Amino acid sequence: MPLNPAVKLKVAGTGLVGEAGIFTALDKGYFNAEGLDVDLNIIAQASDILPQLIGSQIEFGAVASDAALFNAAARDIPVKIVGYTAVIAPYGTSAGFVVRQDLIDSGRWKDVKDFKGMLFAANGARGGQTDVYTEKLGAMGGWGLDDIRQTVVPFAQMPAAFANKAVDAAYVVEPFVSVMEKQHTATNVVPVGKVYPGLPAQTLAVSPGFAKAQPEATQRFVTAWLRGQRDVWHAFVKKDTPPDEEYTILQNHTPVKDTNLLARMATFTVDPNGEMDLKEVQFEADSFLKYGTLKQKVDASTMVDPSYAKKAVDVLGSA
Repeated sequence: MPLNPAVKLKVAGTGLVGEAGIFTALDKGYFNAEGLDVDLNIIAQASDILPQLIGSQIEFGAVASDAALFNAAARDIPVKIVGYTAVIAPYGTSAGFVVRQDLIDSGRWKDVKDFKGMLFAANGARGGQTDVYTEKLGAMGGWGLDDIRQTVVPFAQMPAAFANKAVDAAYVVEPFVSVMEKQHTATNVVPVGKVYPGLPAQTLAVSPGFAKAQPEATQRFVTAWLRGQRDVWHAFVKKDTPPDEEYTILQNHTPVKDTNLLARMATFTVDPNGEMDLKEVQFEADSFLKYGTLKQKVDASTMVDPSYAKKAVDVLGSA
């Protein structure tokens, strides 16, 4: 039986394709079936979501596993990750490292080793998640972060930066990769799936205040979300159901309306049982500590609560 009266709660995301499980649970009535009245808030700046979770302004949020999240754990702020919304797959093409087209045409860039000495555009300041990706890339080509130069350019401004030849390379997400490739100003030469398969690109976290005050509603939210994740898994990972319904749901909640582009973006993976491998999350935490953006070592296992997903599987059955 659904909760009665229904529990109202706010959920925040950034409108990314990787939030498809949340969108699906909302559009297909899975939250309503649990007695949850969910208000979805799209927040442009991902960095604004975590403070609102901590302050109990929102109940759930899709957040990146970045330095801010680890620093909250280091300060014993009990924001818990209850699942991974999207995990980078080996075949992932939703983002990648691009190189300016004229540098490819001239032969300046031929292989991963040729990134050395280039000026990279980064969406955020040094010591963030982009540096983790870039350092992984460098390990493939025999260079490190000290062997490149970096400047901050928001994703939305990167097409102009490449058109103006202001930067040489960058880690870029869709749809901006496709914009630059259509303009013939840059090419995705190393898709993210080749660099960092297995990394949770985004996580689902719960407000500590809500989890404490509303444990039943918290559990029901995760159960409904996992139902949505399974639909995503069937459509995009297992591919045993047509993806059309998922494309429509993504068109409802993201700025991307081109189905061909959505097919390129929906190349992440999800776990239909909500299981969370902590290896790559721990690697990120250790990287942030090395960069100095994390002030003390954090045990990734203290940041997650797998109990909700396990109880959801008890209800839904194992996929």
